[in-house]
Amino acid sequence: MDTNNNQEPSSHFFDFDVYHFPDFIAQDDMAYQGQSIAVFIQDATADELTLLGKIFQALGKDLNKDVWIVNDSKIISYTTLSELKGLEYLLIFGIAPKVMGLNVAVQLYQPLSFQNYQILLAHRLAVIGADPNKKRQLWGPLQTMLKT
Repeated sequence: MDTNNNQEPSSHFFDFDVYHFPDFIAQDDMAYQGQSIAVFIQDATADELTLLGKIFQALGKDLNKDVWIVNDSKIISYTTLSELKGLEYLLIFGIAPKVMGLNVAVQLYQPLSFQNYQILLAHRLAVIGADPNKKRQLWGPLQTMLKT
């Protein structure tokens, strides 16, 4: 039996992802304009955006002026976020923190102070909109966090 076969593996051997790295948004591609609140959602529907607008209206915030909404299939890395000036609050809907490069243990609906940010992690907006209990779980911490 010949065990010293020096034949290279075929291209099919290398045709798979060993690790999946999400596509990150480059800082040059962002529409950030100095807002203090950032909302991270992925591929939100019109109903989810309407719900988001109602939430911020109830908080007395202007969704178009006070909030930076990142609604994209790409993810912004935490490293990129840390370079932005004026950003204080990160609201993450339906995205695992580790996907953004944020390695902290975050409980849903429990505000967390981390470095220069207040972070609130919640279910996807469609889940929250369909469940009154989840709306209540979000509302209290959100009011406290944004001091309204």
